[in-house]
Amino acid sequence: MKPIRQIDTFMEDEEGATLVLWGVMFILLFGLVAMSFDMGRIGVTRSELQSYADHVALAAAGELDGELGARDRATQAAEDLIQDFQTYGSGGHLLSGAADFTITFHNNLPDKLLGATQFVALGDEDAEYVRVQVTQQTVPLTFANAFAAMTGGTPPNNTANAFAVAGMSSYTCNALQIFFCLPEKENADGTTTPGDESNLQPGAQILLVAGDAGDRWGAGNWGFISEESLQINPSGPCGDLIGKGTGPLLRCVLGAMGPIAGCIKDNTFNTETGKKKGITGNSINTRFDRYWDSMNNADQHPENIYAPAPIITSNQVHNSLEEQTGKCLKKNDFVDLTELDPSIDTETMGFPRDECFYDGDCQVGNDFDPSGRFGEPNTWDVTAYLEKNYGSVDNAVTALGFADAASILAANRYDIYVAEIDNLTGTGGIPHAGSPVEQSGLPQCNTPATSSGPVGAERREMLAAGVYCGAHDGYSGINGSETGVRSEMVIRFFITEPVDVDSSSLDIWGEIIEVIPSNDPYQTSIFREVPQLVD
Repeated sequence: MKPIRQIDTFMEDEEGATLVLWGVMFILLFGLVAMSFDMGRIGVTRSELQSYADHVALAAAGELDGELGARDRATQAAEDLIQDFQTYGSGGHLLSGAADFTITFHNNLPDKLLGATQFVALGDEDAEYVRVQVTQQTVPLTFANAFAAMTGGTPPNNTANAFAVAGMSSYTCNALQIFFCLPEKENADGTTTPGDESNLQPGAQILLVAGDAGDRWGAGNWGFISEESLQINPSGPCGDLIGKGTGPLLRCVLGAMGPIAGCIKDNTFNTETGKKKGITGNSINTRFDRYWDSMNNADQHPENIYAPAPIITSNQVHNSLEEQTGKCLKKNDFVDLTELDPSIDTETMGFPRDECFYDGDCQVGNDFDPSGRFGEPNTWDVTAYLEKNYGSVDNAVTALGFADAASILAANRYDIYVAEIDNLTGTGGIPHAGSPVEQSGLPQCNTPATSSGPVGAERREMLAAGVYCGAHDGYSGINGSETGVRSEMVIRFFITEPVDVDSSSLDIWGEIIEVIPSNDPYQTSIFREVPQLVD
């Protein structure tokens, strides 16, 4: 019985249990230390390498402009511009130069798994993306190896590497307001190709006619850019109208001044459908001191974001000559002389149109659209304008500060308009030859100044994206609301006359100031190329 009693005593004895528990806990605690120490160092190293890869890729992508030597410049930028430090892997050291990464160039976005072997660029021209693979580093395991030996497990992966892919993203900035259709030619299969754009140059006049849903849009048709594409600046003049309906916001976009919108990524946008007759003309015409219908209280805005331009001369004049001077022009109280030939004797004159619009033989924009909407540079009747408004060409030379008659007769409408602002806004306006003086050219309803200061010639300017509206490259063409429409160029134009608010076509007449191709790297105020990580 004695051995049995000893066995029972042994089994009931709890002395030494703490030692066993401590042994188990030691292994767990040691494992926790190993994980927190060694795995933490691995994580830090991987984070450092990823940051390095990202910065190297961005530096290289900034040189991918499609020009000769782009890849060499990108490689040089990657090697020279970026330095970083990795703390633990393979011994802490500086990351800088070709030994720390491998760089490849691609003409399309490479797959994560195929990596450097997919879509390899053939030259500088098609190198659109850069992939940076950082040289792999090994992090010494201080505790994790011992823990693996104690438990019979496998040590954790202690290598660290990283890669990054970057390319150039295109942005159209500076508050585009509308888009319009470029000239196109129709092919036998119904698709279109770019047409004759030779007249799209400074000084030429363009007639933009509002397109509508369901119509076949032709050259010179214009439409709205959607709210989501415009990226309305929440702190800008239209910011408080976000989410309050399309009408109020579009009125602001077309009529207000200031930082209205942000940048459109990849030069593509969505379009709005419909002509929105009650919005367009009245909003644009605030530039001409017209505050009618939906904009009848716009001149009361506390910051005067709908201020008129400094000079507003047009062919819309009061229908009673005795009420011309100092009067605010109201709707239905005017006569429009625009359609009259410039040679007809009137007391005042706005800017004449290009001669081909009077003759009916302007450039045809589309094979399927016979209407001519593109004028020709230097074909407007500058002599008639100067003689009517200044008495003679010589008088205009003196009043507007031109060097001589030859220089002013070669000027575009916009050139003369800028000179009028510079020389006449403080002298009582344009010295018309007629009597009584029915239009000084100065605003009468509102003051040409905002809370930020005086308004300049830019008030009569607009920015429009030029797009190909016909079917092309698998695209069915524009006929109203569309997505992913690409801007081929931006045209900055001078609004030469008020919009006829009673017309269903809502014509916008403009003189081209500048044509900016979407691939122009020097127009940083409009088109911007920004390197961005894409993987």
